[in-house]
Amino acid sequence: MTAQLSLDTSDQPGVDAGLLEKFEALQQMKASQLQDLYFDLFDRPTPSRNRAWLVRRLIYRIQEQESGFALGQEAQERINELSQNAVLGHRKLGAVPKKEKAPKVEKARDPRLPPAGTTIVRLHQGVEHRIEVLDQGFNYLDRTYKSLSQIAKEVTGTRWNGFIWAGLGKTKKGI
Repeated sequence: MTAQLSLDTSDQPGVDAGLLEKFEALQQMKASQLQDLYFDLFDRPTPSRNRAWLVRRLIYRIQEQESGFALGQEAQERINELSQNAVLGHRKLGAVPKKEKAPKVEKARDPRLPPAGTTIVRLHQGVEHRIEVLDQGFNYLDRTYKSLSQIAKEVTGTRWNGFIWAGLGKTKKGI
């Protein structure tokens, strides 16, 4: 949904009717057409594909060209002179810097876990479940799991905090 600009100029004498027609034509154009027009008027590709933004920028540029109120040559030269020494944080259009991956750091073993080789026995609905603690993960029914929560979900069919389900975590009184 794009915002429509109000082009009612009945109370503004001196507004060029030809300019109004151009504005109304912009409102009817597709985004791809607006991008092409942007390139024609600015001599560079658009930094945005947002239709509302394109319409606003194009209307401003058309007004600027029609009225002749663009920056003068002297102002343009001064801007260029100042920008020669400026440090700008802009990147090339379409260029996305790649993030460097941090080196993998092995996670410390959770202190709540019993030592590797320990067997956790859990009774659930009359069935005894034996879970062997490994250096990295758990062994249950000859399958390796990364967490007790995965085992608890397989056994109960619902999500659980694995430590609480296995009787290793703190519980509320009476539970």
